[in-house]
Amino acid sequence: MNIRLVVFIILSTPTLALEQYTSDAGRFQVNERRGCAPFTLTITNTDLLTPCNNNCLISWGDGTPNNQADGIFSHTYTTAGTFTLSVNYDGGRGPDFMQITVYPNVKPVFEVYTCSGNEVQVKVTDTNYDSYIINYNDASPEVNIPKGSGAVNHTFASSGSKTISVRGQNNASADNCTPPATKLVAVSAALPPAPTINQLLISGSSDIDLQFTTQQNVLYRLEISVNGGSFSNLGNLIDVNTASVPGLNTDDNFYCFRLGTVDPCNGGVNFSQTICSADLAASAQNNANDLTWTTSLAGVTNFTIQRDGVVLTTVTGTTFTDTDVVCGTEYCYQIISNYPGSTESYSAIRCVTAISTDIPTAIADVSSVVNGGNVELTWEPDAVFTADSYSVFRRTNGGLFKSLQNGITFPSFTDDNYSIADQACYRIDYINSCGNTSNPGIRACPIILSYTTNSDNQIILTWTHYEGWTGGVDHYEIDKYDLNRNSLGTITLGNVTTYSDPDLADQGYFYVVRAIPSTATTGESVSNEIKALRKLIFAYPKAFTPDKQGPEENETFKVFVTEEFIDTFEMKIFNRWGEMIFSTTDLLKGWDGKFNGQPQPEGTYTFTATLRDKTGRVFKRDGSVLLLRKK
Repeated sequence: MNIRLVVFIILSTPTLALEQYTSDAGRFQVNERRGCAPFTLTITNTDLLTPCNNNCLISWGDGTPNNQADGIFSHTYTTAGTFTLSVNYDGGRGPDFMQITVYPNVKPVFEVYTCSGNEVQVKVTDTNYDSYIINYNDASPEVNIPKGSGAVNHTFASSGSKTISVRGQNNASADNCTPPATKLVAVSAALPPAPTINQLLISGSSDIDLQFTTQQNVLYRLEISVNGGSFSNLGNLIDVNTASVPGLNTDDNFYCFRLGTVDPCNGGVNFSQTICSADLAASAQNNANDLTWTTSLAGVTNFTIQRDGVVLTTVTGTTFTDTDVVCGTEYCYQIISNYPGSTESYSAIRCVTAISTDIPTAIADVSSVVNGGNVELTWEPDAVFTADSYSVFRRTNGGLFKSLQNGITFPSFTDDNYSIADQACYRIDYINSCGNTSNPGIRACPIILSYTTNSDNQIILTWTHYEGWTGGVDHYEIDKYDLNRNSLGTITLGNVTTYSDPDLADQGYFYVVRAIPSTATTGESVSNEIKALRKLIFAYPKAFTPDKQGPEENETFKVFVTEEFIDTFEMKIFNRWGEMIFSTTDLLKGWDGKFNGQPQPEGTYTFTATLRDKTGRVFKRDGSVLLLRKK
């Protein structure tokens, strides 16, 4: 059918004869009035009705200088447009006109499809001209087809490289539209082989991009299948190696494609292998990300799983569970379907943030260091769960734990309102990066150190057992300082909570107790510091006998104190009328029972004693003493 059409066109194409075109008033003629730029027009006769006498003025209408007619003239129009040619006759006879049309000289757009049997098909898609002239450059006649005609077939006598050119022509116009468009075509007896689809890429929720290997001047048909259904035609392709398919729903469907080599002359399609997209879904489970994808398994060798752009593994099924994840971290996955011949299909990238519902382990080791009115807490982060923020809870005097501070990002906290009178204990909880709150942490109660003195005036230290370490306390150590804060050394004890200091050399000392943990990596805990002072012993006799009859210690009245502890001393004696009859600042000097050198009568006398010890403490004592004399 197509071959008969070609023959008909060739036989019905008339031989073009030279034609003359006459002006509007019939006074002059030109050889052509239409053509493509550059278009050369020749005035062939100016004396049709009225002689020009070789003295007519010619205006070409394109802005070039006017010419004085003296015979046959030619002019070349270099730009496209519509121009008015005028010949103004002399002697007042006036002008005559003709409209000249110059078309853009553009190469026609056409396609050439290779067929089997050394045959080709030419399809002119251009619409700039009224008709098109096809030249096969094989000594066969040119073929002239009107605009909008269908494809035209042609059979070459042999295989090989052929040149086909097409030029345009408008009706009643010069055939000067050059140069023509040209295509080089390789023809053979057999239809070109099936193409290869190299890659499929889901580039959006509604778009898939394809890359394939094709040949020039071969017509291809692209077909699509939805979810494994039957194929439908998406359209023809030629001289391209990529295609984008829009209007899809890649989030809910998978699509298969095949590309076929078409023989437009004789019919028949030779299809490539089928390649399909994969509809990937990723979901976060407890400590794992589940991947599932839907696609056709036909022709698939295996699947490569990429995570964050790096190959994770290769599988043959359509599911995979990634357990190597950290909660709170976003992971992005892509499935590559691998086909023979290095053909690959890339799924859309699906991202998911890993989760974990595991309850974080409680904080197990907390150390505390008391420093006056504050206590510094430090703790060891859990080795498995990463804390996002910590919370500190406090209880006082055995009450309930209450929130003290939230949003702590480092494993330490200082309570500036600490008081040993509150008997405070602390607890550290935390929220991990997965948003889960830990179990309640261990109770940590700072060491509270206190003291008493025994009957021998020894300092007895006692302290609360430290709570806050899972491994417990290995032993305690006491740091001892004199009252000027000079270090007197460290006393190492076992796991006990009391100590009697046998040192009676000084009135008092500073003490701090340190708890040493059983775990070497845990920091020690330190108690409050105390200033421990031994009691000031104060004694006096109830009576004395200043009669020089002995014993000697009864001859004067003295008060007895720990002499080495005293810094200043003053004692006053008063008679029954409140009159001061004796005073001294000498601790060793007593009252001899006289006033102004005169022995005082027997009876009861009162006294006051004011003492200041070496620590600055002031003591006031008073009492009464009976003065007696032997008969």
